[in-house]
Amino acid sequence: MKFVRIKLFVCLVILIAAVSFSSCSRDPLTEDPTIALTFDDGPDSLYTLQILDILKEKNVKATFFLTGKHIRQYPLVAKRIVNEGHSVGNHTYSHLYISSSSDSVINYEILTTQHLIDSTCGSNSKLFRAPWGAITVQQVKNLELQGYKNISWDIDTRDFESTSEEIVNFVMEHPHKGGIVLMHSADYSDMQSRAETVKALPEIIDRLRSEYHYSFVTIEQLIK
Repeated sequence: MKFVRIKLFVCLVILIAAVSFSSCSRDPLTEDPTIALTFDDGPDSLYTLQILDILKEKNVKATFFLTGKHIRQYPLVAKRIVNEGHSVGNHTYSHLYISSSSDSVINYEILTTQHLIDSTCGSNSKLFRAPWGAITVQQVKNLELQGYKNISWDIDTRDFESTSEEIVNFVMEHPHKGGIVLMHSADYSDMQSRAETVKALPEIIDRLRSEYHYSFVTIEQLIK
């Protein structure tokens, strides 16, 4: 009987030690991973508003990379983005293909858009994303010298040519902690629909939360 009690005691000690080690060694980023939803090419008066409604309902903060021409067209929507706690970034004025443009044109597009972000949105954000991700290493260095942080992505939904089901499936196949998801809240040319993105967004949020326990952060929160 004494031997049995000793054996039970030893087993209990081992169990407590194992639980303590597990608790101390857990990676908090694994236990509560974060992911950033980003939306390019806005604002507009239709899809951006629908996306903002969904984000508000789901209590999710995201990051919007805005074109200057659309800020000028839809200033109230741009203001709403910031007023509801989302981050904004510079996406050039006209959705410029930067890697094949001159320094003078690039500077004009970025500075004009930055002025609109500052004056219209009331934000001093210095986040930048090149349209199509087309930017050279030297251009990134030039931007950094001006105080900008060039932001790319690592989960491309290709929502400009995909169905809502394809958009959801792609995100769910490629999630990882600290991931940056690329979607679009408008079309830079004002010709294409973003309805599939709007349709996919609630399911993306719900499934990332329920299946992977992700919390959603802005780019500024992600990189700080």
